Amino acid sequence: MIIKKNTNELFSIVLNLFHKKSRILSLPYSTSISGWHDKNMLLNKSAISSKDKVFKNINKELNEKLHTAKSIRDKLGTILNDLKVELLLYLLETIFFK
Repeated sequence: MIIKKNTNELFSIVLNLFHKKSRILSLPYSTSISGWHDKNMLLNKSAISSKDKVFKNINKELNEKLHTAKSIRDKLGTILNDLKVELLLYLLETIFFK
C-alpha cells in the first residue's frame, strides 16, 4: 500500500497492484504524509490527521485488504500468469467494495 496525493493536500491510501502492468486501486481513506507509516503500511496513531479517525479500525481494514490481495494471488498460483491486470483489478474491487 502506498499513499498518493489528492487535491485537498491529503494523500489517498491506495493499493498498488503489479501484474504485468501497474494499476492503482484507490481505497476510501486519506491522510497526511506524517499520518502514514510507510514501513508498516498503516496510519500513525500520533499524527494530527489520524486523531479524528478511528485509526485502529482503519488499520485493521487496510491489513485485511492487503492480506486478501496476497491470499488471492497465492490461491491463483500459475493461473495468475494468464489473467489480464484489468480482470485482477476487477476481482479485487468486487471483493473490497461489495
